[in-house]
Amino acid sequence: MPTIGFNNKTGLWTSKYSYTSACISNIDKKMYSSPTVIDPTDDVIWHQHNVGAINSFYGSATNSAIAVSFNQQPSQNKIYKSFSLEGSENLSGSVNTFETNETLESVDANQAYSIGPIRNKGGILYAYMGKDGRIKNGRVMSLIGNGNFVPASDYYEEAESTHYIFQSSAIDYSGIVDGDPKFLYNYPGVTELYHIGGGDVQTAEPTDTSAQIGSWIELITPDYAGSYITPYGLLVNAVDTTGPIQIASASNYPGSINLFVASESAGNGDFMRGQFAECYMVLPIDNFELYSLNLYYEPTTLDHSS
Repeated sequence: MPTIGFNNKTGLWTSKYSYTSACISNIDKKMYSSPTVIDPTDDVIWHQHNVGAINSFYGSATNSAIAVSFNQQPSQNKIYKSFSLEGSENLSGSVNTFETNETLESVDANQAYSIGPIRNKGGILYAYMGKDGRIKNGRVMSLIGNGNFVPASDYYEEAESTHYIFQSSAIDYSGIVDGDPKFLYNYPGVTELYHIGGGDVQTAEPTDTSAQIGSWIELITPDYAGSYITPYGLLVNAVDTTGPIQIASASNYPGSINLFVASESAGNGDFMRGQFAECYMVLPIDNFELYSLNLYYEPTTLDHSS
């Protein structure tokens, strides 16, 4: 922010502003300023503050924003439970970030970060606090079967060229739960798991939450089959045609594959945690009131470093 406000009564720097002025003046207890760049077509080169639209300077409106740090008992490990606001209703829908850290460094490998909207829940405004992805929780992983992908057109004339069926002597569908199932595979006798992520073979750990997992195939229920469960196997759509079908049938990877599903709920992860926390909020342009921010946490003696 190019302009900083100072309060003479409190002796504190109280705010930052989005505008840059060439000159600021006080005339008859009224504050005026002039922009650094003036359009020759403008009739008025001075801007009177505290008059007219809120958060508008030199014809340009900007959202309010605040950034706060929470460092109470900095040596204490903390589990952050909730983050509420006391203020006007129009704060709902504003966006905030919430970041936890175990050191004072701005960038640290042990930090957790989330971003989302402020919501009204039961008449109380709550800032967004996501889950800590470093703490794996609620993942369901199971073996679907051992087999190979074949074109669905081998069994269904109506099938599109990107539709495939995973065939196995025994398929366990119980591990495929509602939501967004993620698929992984490996070869018999090989301990490494691989992303179904398109292109090159990429190793993956069972707890990997990479967005690439499952990005290659998706379950489908076309009219010609009525369900992804068919008499011939698991019916899928190839989102990326450079994916596991070509890899599974490549000469350097002969034989069938073990196909796994790792389904995650939206709440995967655990409460965010760390010794320090920071929050940045983008607030409305219009008038609003923000009275206080309330962060509820529980101290813990457990080591939660990754």
